Amino acid sequence: MVPQPPRRSPRLALRASVPLVLAASLKKPTKLPRTKGRKAATARTTEPVSARADLPQPALPLTSITTSTLPPDKTWDAGHVLQHLCRNDANMASLVARIPRAKLTELMAPPKGTPFASLAKAIIFQQLHGKAATTIYNRFVALFQSTAHTDVAEAKEAIRSQDLSGDDFPTPGEVRAMPIDTLRSVGLSQRKASYILDLAHKFDTKAIDDEKLVTLDSVEISKLLCQVKGIGQWTADMFLIFYLKRLDVFPVLDLGVRRGMAVHFGLISAESLRRKGTKAKEPSHDELTKLAECWRPYRSIASWYMWQLLDTKTV
Repeated sequence: MVPQPPRRSPRLALRASVPLVLAASLKKPTKLPRTKGRKAATARTTEPVSARADLPQPALPLTSITTSTLPPDKTWDAGHVLQHLCRNDANMASLVARIPRAKLTELMAPPKGTPFASLAKAIIFQQLHGKAATTIYNRFVALFQSTAHTDVAEAKEAIRSQDLSGDDFPTPGEVRAMPIDTLRSVGLSQRKASYILDLAHKFDTKAIDDEKLVTLDSVEISKLLCQVKGIGQWTADMFLIFYLKRLDVFPVLDLGVRRGMAVHFGLISAESLRRKGTKAKEPSHDELTKLAECWRPYRSIASWYMWQLLDTKTV
């Protein structure tokens, strides 16, 4: 299951995928008896693993990997993170054991492209299906690629063969100089074109720059990004998790995370989510925020597991 905004899936916008070695294995845990009720589920979650003889102790090597967007003193310590989550969430060990290790590598792999490219792509993909959004995105990049190639066919071939979110993505200055009617000609709405121009303006004038996005804390970055037209808290959270690789972001506005948590903590059943026409009562944002406290300071990783939990092959 991928993270979802109110109307579409976000991973196409903010996601990196470079192989990362995570040499880890967990023994298959003993299946725990399920206890119904919210209070019982909450109590079961906060009980430390050390107090539960029936839970396995994860044996994970402490492999440290530094990501490109984090300050030099911050590392992604896979073994420590998973051990922490399993000790503090009694339900997490079985979930970690069920998810293939290779899938976790996608989350903390170094990102591609620039922060500006990632955020601009997020705006283009908002509320659109993947195929339609990709077509518009390719046309958008082609506007600027064609200026670097004398032949139109050559420009289109360059777009097809290269990573469109990488070095070939236009700079903020180039985007800012493009007339809004030209941006709209690739399929962007008037509103989205104005959002992208506002984003380009803020990057070009250094109101937002790469250094700030690395050095500021997550709350400050969210406030900074939410000043851009078309970027709200959900988009900021996805950028923090999938581009900046911040480990302690809790995207409570994401539907997939909310539903995954409800199933994970036994508040609703997975079957009720599958049945069409069934309206299962979901816990409030405040309730979910309290439940997620046991995941600190690795709520990003735990949220990723909630997305995986809702995968039909996993639930």
